[in-house]
Amino acid sequence: MLTDTELGRQVVARVGALVNETGGAQLRVHRTQTGWARRRYFAVLWSPQRWLGERAALVVLTVYLPERLDSARFKEVVQVRPGLWAHHLEIQAVTDIDDEVASWLAQAWDAAG
Repeated sequence: MLTDTELGRQVVARVGALVNETGGAQLRVHRTQTGWARRRYFAVLWSPQRWLGERAALVVLTVYLPERLDSARFKEVVQVRPGLWAHHLEIQAVTDIDDEVASWLAQAWDAAG
């Protein structure tokens, strides 16, 4: 589970605080991921190490947006369906959740409402 690690707990707390500052959302905790949703999910934290082993990132934040954003920070950007893009950001430290990430979360929160 994501919160079994210190980094996982810190990142869940940080993203949760940003979501609450933006306006709040339903927190959904599952065995393999922790996500926030309004009408639909807009942000999900998960651990690729669960499937790929220690060579993979411990924590990834996926932000769902209606358009593709271009940033070198994203590990991968995938079009889920027309009008919905998943932006995968590897998190190495809680400080990776900075003002830029906060703005992406706010955009995703707004689009999910």
